[in-house]
Amino acid sequence: MRISPQQIATIIHTARGVDGQDAQVWLFGSRLDGNRKGGDIDLLVKPAPMAGLIERERARSDLRL
Repeated sequence: MRISPQQIATIIHTARGVDGQDAQVWLFGSRLDGNRKGGDIDLLVKPAPMAGLIERERARSDLRL
């Protein structure tokens, strides 16, 4: 996996801070393959049930690293 522990912590902290502590975050795409180079960070974030549209948009904005 080509993502640093600091990046993981930042992504999870941001997603859960906006989308609730029960938010789930998945990494997919080229960053899972340690033999590849480059590429963006592809994430799937499943917000906690109570997260609203405004909170989800804020998370999307905050995760633009």
